[in-house]
Amino acid sequence: MINTLIKKILKEDNFHSLLNNIISALIGIAGFSILARELSMSDFSRYIIFITGGSILEMVRFGLTNNALICFLAGAKNHRRKEIIGSFIKINLIISFAFAFLIFGIYFFMKSAIDNSTFDLFFSWSPFILIANIPFNNALTIFQADIKFDKILLIRSINNGLYFLVILLGTLYFSISIEEIIFWFLLIQIFLSLLCIILKWDHFTSIKSASSKEIKKIIDFGKYSVFTLLGTNLLRNSDVFIIGLGALGPSAVAVYSIPMKITELMQIPLRSFAATAFPKISKAHLKGDLLKVKNIFNTYTGAISLFFIVIAGFIICFDRELVILISGHTYLNANSDGLDILLITKILAVYGLILPIDRMTGITLDGLNKPNVNSLKVIVMLSTNIIGDLIAVLVFKSLEMVALTSIVFTFVGSFLGWYFLNKELNLNIKEILASGVRFYLNFSRMNFKLTKK
Repeated sequence: MINTLIKKILKEDNFHSLLNNIISALIGIAGFSILARELSMSDFSRYIIFITGGSILEMVRFGLTNNALICFLAGAKNHRRKEIIGSFIKINLIISFAFAFLIFGIYFFMKSAIDNSTFDLFFSWSPFILIANIPFNNALTIFQADIKFDKILLIRSINNGLYFLVILLGTLYFSISIEEIIFWFLLIQIFLSLLCIILKWDHFTSIKSASSKEIKKIIDFGKYSVFTLLGTNLLRNSDVFIIGLGALGPSAVAVYSIPMKITELMQIPLRSFAATAFPKISKAHLKGDLLKVKNIFNTYTGAISLFFIVIAGFIICFDRELVILISGHTYLNANSDGLDILLITKILAVYGLILPIDRMTGITLDGLNKPNVNSLKVIVMLSTNIIGDLIAVLVFKSLEMVALTSIVFTFVGSFLGWYFLNKELNLNIKEILASGVRFYLNFSRMNFKLTKK
């Protein structure tokens, strides 16, 4: 019966992960849309830099520990589990306070210059947020390692929902400033961290079990994955920084951020599938089952790639409508300033088509305990992107060329990921596409049978 189907879907880890990313993305896009409409281009650019810088800090902070925790917790029992979690928490505490003091120091010595730039919100607020959300982020990582995506869904829904309410009520009814919005964001982080502490989801008491042996293992693994995650984040966000520092002006940051937000639609299923695939690949590798690793890679990569063709086509066909939906007509007028927002949107939709191979080869290399190889791949991609962006912004002064650079570096990353992973799994593009087709056929048959019962 239909009820059986619904219950089965609701219990699926893939469903919880996908729903989490859908809710986060939709609420994020809705809040982004309100701010794009209500803020001046100058304030909106400051906000984009604040969000971009904050996400990079998160990647550095948790990049050293997240993937290591997920890999090492697979199959860990009792006391060793507490050792791993305690060591993970201890490392994150040290890194968080170190970053906070570093940013405070830079702001103290360069206050005048920073206050008169688009980087002011980042330097004045991010240290507080770094400290406030430690328990909150610890809980999310531990839940991912334990494949408890229902808990992640709950925490992220509260976080995103409360922040959206602040943006909605604050901008539309109370006319609060961007600084006041960020202050409320900080309060929400504090509230969620306190909630995780009260419910003992952050496992903070495990810090007593931290051991130098596990700390060393996490750092040895994480020293590669931190470069991978940082590089991956910079691949998405270095465009914004380079545009902001270049000759195109702060309005270019705001204009480019609109197509970037639209292409986040493509990354909703990618993040969801990658989050569920990674722990499965890690467990299969620990059991020495490379055939299962290959099957997981083929199925996830094939299914996402086929789905992305549909999403990319939708974005290309309805680019104008999507831009208006997110930002109104204001940013369409930027075309008169030589900034073709619709062309940029189309280019970034094509860039999204290459993402599945790049992302899945990356997480599979990490799952096979080869974070050094994945790190090398990302470093090459990042170098390609930065060089391309600098040429696009400083020489050609073209946002369209910045977008084209995204296609180039993603193609480079996909090629390198395929090259390295093929040595381990003997990959075949036909097998991947066939696995993707079988995934959807099996899903349809299963659902059809359930609805017939």
